[in-house]
Amino acid sequence: MRKEVFIHLSFLFTFFILMHLAKGWFSFSFYPLWIGGILGTFLPDIDHLLYVYLIKPEELNSLRIKELISKRKFASTIKALFEGRRARGELIFHTVLFQLLFLVLTFLIITSSGSIFGRGLVLGLGLHLLVDQLVDFLDLGSLENWFRQFPLVVDRQKDILYWVGNVIVLLFFAFFL
Repeated sequence: MRKEVFIHLSFLFTFFILMHLAKGWFSFSFYPLWIGGILGTFLPDIDHLLYVYLIKPEELNSLRIKELISKRKFASTIKALFEGRRARGELIFHTVLFQLLFLVLTFLIITSSGSIFGRGLVLGLGLHLLVDQLVDFLDLGSLENWFRQFPLVVDRQKDILYWVGNVIVLLFFAFFL
């Protein structure tokens, strides 16, 4: 659990520092970007609670997590959520379909809202999903669990192209818009 949080925050801080250096944003007035980025980094983890309460509430792991929450054992709940994340195959945010919809939302927020907090939020969320894909690819050898609701045959080459495409889109949103 701590390792995953460390990985996500390390990527976020490195990415945001590079963005600040490239754009010359050296003013303290950009703190909402960082707050949005940190919030966006943890937002995709709500996906696991949606699974527990809405998608598969009758599953044994879901019942265990709900029991921990009812007993207010939040540290144990977070640990159980992280330990069982590989078993949850029907997450909403961790899919290609969600990423395509999120791509449109990110474009609209970055180009039309002018909110530095909103920019940080969508960049943090997008970076979290990108890091999750990288971890899945390195651990499982493919991204097929991201494509399970998408009618596309995936292989290693398509996985790499998809991931590189996501990196390019995220970099474009961060550095050129």
